[in-house]
Amino acid sequence: GLTSMAFLTCHTGSASLGRSFCYNIIVPENSGGDIPTVLLLHGLSDDYTQWERMTPIERYANERGIAVIMPDGARSFYTDMKYGDAYYSSIVCDVMRSARSLFPLSVKREKNFTAGLSMGGYGALKIALKNPDVFSGAISLSGVLNIAKSAAEVTWDRDFTLIWGEDYKSALPGSEDDLFYLTDNIKGEKPRIFISCGDCDFMLGQNRDFHEHIKDAGFDFRYEEHPGNHNWMYWAEHIAEGLDFILGR
Repeated sequence: GLTSMAFLTCHTGSASLGRSFCYNIIVPENSGGDIPTVLLLHGLSDDYTQWERMTPIERYANERGIAVIMPDGARSFYTDMKYGDAYYSSIVCDVMRSARSLFPLSVKREKNFTAGLSMGGYGALKIALKNPDVFSGAISLSGVLNIAKSAAEVTWDRDFTLIWGEDYKSALPGSEDDLFYLTDNIKGEKPRIFISCGDCDFMLGQNRDFHEHIKDAGFDFRYEEHPGNHNWMYWAEHIAEGLDFILGR
């Protein structure tokens, strides 16, 4: 049938960044308000346009009557960087405030969710676990879920130094940016969590680590592995299952 979705790019001021900022949003028209909303985060090598360009996310949103906010997080791991910008605050505070002021989005916990792929899967879980009063569900696809393991490798030394400082290898484990710590120390009602990873994905070990950690921690969660790799073919397909799980469909 006829689409009833609007797609917009919003350029607005971010107090957290001290400069203008950009996000894309897909929003149902003629909804009557109180629209369920998903904050959808990109991966390390992407930007805020990628989800819209590489997946049928707009069709998925239309079918489910939800709004989707896609902000830019650069290479920040959705963190207020030690040497760089305050991306965590800009998204949690400025982007959400802006979108809610412009569109009739729901402010109810049970209608707000996070989602993301790879670095964005980490960001989605971190934002939901740190703000369980705001978000009731989170989706991670191919997520960087064991950040201590990533810190122990040299792969992202430059990025992690800019984000967490020179002593990130010792500072990250057991910190507010460690998902294992956050699941153990959550303040408030636990969000529903959907985790999916491809069986040939280089992040599979981290996803299994996190599953092992969360499975007895009292979360309503689903963990899935499917044939696939760290690519858009996987994310475009499996985001739909994640949406249905957190929406309770």
